[in-house]
Amino acid sequence: MSLHKGDIGTPIQYDTHEDISDGTLFELKYTKPDGTTTGKWTSELSGTRIVQYTTVDADDLDVAGTWKLEPYVETPSGAWHGDIKTFVVEDIITVE
Repeated sequence: MSLHKGDIGTPIQYDTHEDISDGTLFELKYTKPDGTTTGKWTSELSGTRIVQYTTVDADDLDVAGTWKLEPYVETPSGAWHGDIKTFVVEDIITVE
């Protein structure tokens, strides 16, 4: 599925390739295409290894371009960051 600027209800998923079903906190940290704007989305577990955030506001994906994404998971035995990966947010045609 393609991600588009301003999409609402779109799942953003990161497959950790590990069983993290005992996790107590799931986050997806991001850096926007400008390289200076960072933030995090409080996320949930999908299945046993996928950290997922579903966009709820048009501002969640407010910039077209290549974003960086990093999962963060806390479990009873520790806390970990995953590898940084990228995803592309496509621009849209704006009609006034």
